[in-house]
Amino acid sequence: MPKNKKDQFKDHGMIWPMGIPVSQSWHEIGAILSIVHEYNIGGFVELGIEHGGLSALLIARGMANKEFKYVGFELQFDKIDNRTLEVANKNIRATIYSGDVFSNAAIRVVKKLIVFKRNVLVFCDNGNKPKEFQIYSGIIKPGDLLLVHDYPREFNEENSDFNLLDRIELDYLKDTRLVLFQRRKNE
Repeated sequence: MPKNKKDQFKDHGMIWPMGIPVSQSWHEIGAILSIVHEYNIGGFVELGIEHGGLSALLIARGMANKEFKYVGFELQFDKIDNRTLEVANKNIRATIYSGDVFSNAAIRVVKKLIVFKRNVLVFCDNGNKPKEFQIYSGIIKPGDLLLVHDYPREFNEENSDFNLLDRIELDYLKDTRLVLFQRRKNE
């Protein structure tokens, strides 16, 4: 238990907005939801769901906003909370896949979403963030966003190539372990 509420907002895995554990901090959840709103995201891809706490929030957004589609991938499907799976199964704008984010099948699903949705955000939070970044930065279309968790610990300038993307610096990302990129529009 955190010593005070301020620590709770920055700690990871200490929150359950939908009653399901979330791997991000309150600041990071707020940042993600702000980015989704401010950049008018129509398609959200989550690479690595774990328990599905963030997924549940984003699926709820899709229930309230018919223009928003959520797609998530998790290799260890049995880790996902059953409540997240139940909510996803009841929502036509949410799909959760069991499988490797590097598989041809996963890449095809994401490419299809990118073609049909305006302003897509791919959230890299699986086990190999530099590889996720490398593969999915080449897939997203100009103007789409790529958000990576656990910066700079698991993902940083030394283990990734930023040639196709521009980093977006937002004040509210400073209290997070998130780093945001946008695919260049003039490629």
